[in-house]
Amino acid sequence: MSKPAAKHKPTAAPRKSLAGAPADSARDITAAELRAMIQETALQGAKGRSNGLRTPDETALAELCGIVNHWQRIYTRAREAAPKAKVMRRAEKLRDDLLAQIPALMQMTNDMDTRDPFKPDQARRLRAMADALDGFALPHPPAYRAPGVPDREIPDWRWIARVLRDDFARHLGDLGARDDGPSGRLLSALLARAFGARVSAARVAKFLRGSNQQTA
Repeated sequence: MSKPAAKHKPTAAPRKSLAGAPADSARDITAAELRAMIQETALQGAKGRSNGLRTPDETALAELCGIVNHWQRIYTRAREAAPKAKVMRRAEKLRDDLLAQIPALMQMTNDMDTRDPFKPDQARRLRAMADALDGFALPHPPAYRAPGVPDREIPDWRWIARVLRDDFARHLGDLGARDDGPSGRLLSALLARAFGARVSAARVAKFLRGSNQQTA
């Protein structure tokens, strides 16, 4: 017996909200985009009432766009370098582990019978190995730091949120750090649009509260 045909469900109209926009982190954010994002996510408080924050003027918008796009490029380069950073960390650990075994290997060589024809060559090779490893230095990726955030070789959304919150607060006013407040909403939208990081507004706000306590 055949199953009845499923009822057709009409496709919902696409939302025009920025919250529903796809991530486009490869493209610089524009002043018009940023203005719309600020107005939609930051300037309205509970039940649509004004929360006292101000709309940045054109000069401030241009500055904020430059800041976001600058860190977006750094973030992209750092994420692309992540596999190389892992290789370097593994190589450094292997180097250090081998260097730590050289004294024991030298002692084993010294304990060999003096008539053993391999003893002099073994000692020479171990000394050459120790010299080579001791001078073996690997280039390091840049260290990315921000107040209140532990050092990370590769910056993640937490580092970006901490840096951008201070820049935006200079032009908009105190963004606060409530779960449903403007800081979480605005930075969540920015992280998705400029950095391709999908993080909820409540999670961003929770992190910012924690970073405030660390720097207090």
